[in-house]
Amino acid sequence: MNRQQLLILLQQDGFGYLSEKIRFDEDMSKHCSMRVGGRAQAYLEPENAGEIQFMVALCRSQCWPVYVMGNGSNLVISDEGLSGLILRLGTNFGCRSEAVVSEDGLRLTQSVPAGALLSSTAMDYARTGWAGMAFAAGIPGTVGGAVYMNAGAYGWEMKDILLSVTALDERGEIVVYPKDELELDYRSSRFSKECGIVGTRGVILSATFELQKGDPDEIISDIMQMNAKRSACQPLNLPSAGSAFKRPRGHYAGALIEKAGLRGLSVGGAQVSEKHCGFIVNYNSATAYDVYTLVQQVQKAVYADSGVILEPEICFLGEGFEDCNISAHQ
Repeated sequence: MNRQQLLILLQQDGFGYLSEKIRFDEDMSKHCSMRVGGRAQAYLEPENAGEIQFMVALCRSQCWPVYVMGNGSNLVISDEGLSGLILRLGTNFGCRSEAVVSEDGLRLTQSVPAGALLSSTAMDYARTGWAGMAFAAGIPGTVGGAVYMNAGAYGWEMKDILLSVTALDERGEIVVYPKDELELDYRSSRFSKECGIVGTRGVILSATFELQKGDPDEIISDIMQMNAKRSACQPLNLPSAGSAFKRPRGHYAGALIEKAGLRGLSVGGAQVSEKHCGFIVNYNSATAYDVYTLVQQVQKAVYADSGVILEPEICFLGEGFEDCNISAHQ
């Protein structure tokens, strides 16, 4: 489907106004924290679930690829770009539900839209004295992205505060998944099986959390301490996609990478961080393929040194990216 065909189809069912919002040949490097990657054939920031339903159904009817992203904080898109449509759920998508506080005043339940920034959401709750999300105040993604990968830090994960998720399912219907149906595990959920692609796993629209009453000053103090620790040991001054690898059972990825002598290893403009070996940074106009190639080199070297296969936490999307896990020990 080309641009003109898409614009014609958008006039159906009262969604013609979307033709003014869709951007074509969009530079995706500016939407991803690693600041690499090519262009998207079409790009849209939907504002409500109806727009997502319509666009997903339209693309499927035309056999056109459709992808969903959040803040792009762990995403690397191919230098060749992507054909099809990218739906980016940002801060303009939806709004929080009315908060429900328990009769004893000790618990709060609220639904938060998938496009809300996780760090801002955590700080909002901290300021109003609701505890449980402080660990997330330094995570640079969206609420939807955090649920998608069951993000976590300092011994906490999203599953610890999550009650349910509202999502667009594979049939294009809006459904509510209770926590026990979300397949939440270390850095994974039922939605993360297909990186970015709208397939059989659906699209996260909002998440409902339960938080406990706490002291605002204590919660904010905890956040400040965690953020200071992050600043001290993570390369926050350079573009990255966060932790490059998931933590293998019984090990720490950064320690294995350092043990293999890879601190500072570079490919093109991508580098294993000098400050924290668990991060890959864009230190000199890297390309997406630089990042991908460096990830593969690190995997192979660590496997040769320790016999451990590192699984990427970065999501690679687009042409030219093979399975990083397969290549690790070949």
